[in-house]
Amino acid sequence: MILRLVMALLLALGGLFLAARAHFEVTAEQVGLLVVLLAVIWAYRIVAAHFDRADHE
Repeated sequence: MILRLVMALLLALGGLFLAARAHFEVTAEQVGLLVVLLAVIWAYRIVAAHFDRADHE
């Protein structure tokens, strides 16, 4: 679980850096923000799955 959360964090940071580098290219900014959004959703699903498993045990 921790490794997957770290991977989601790295994905989110990469997306933020990609979005920050986009000065004139709107496409790169949009892709960076999409990567951040997907990483946040991924991290939420990892944590939710962990607590769902904990509730069923």
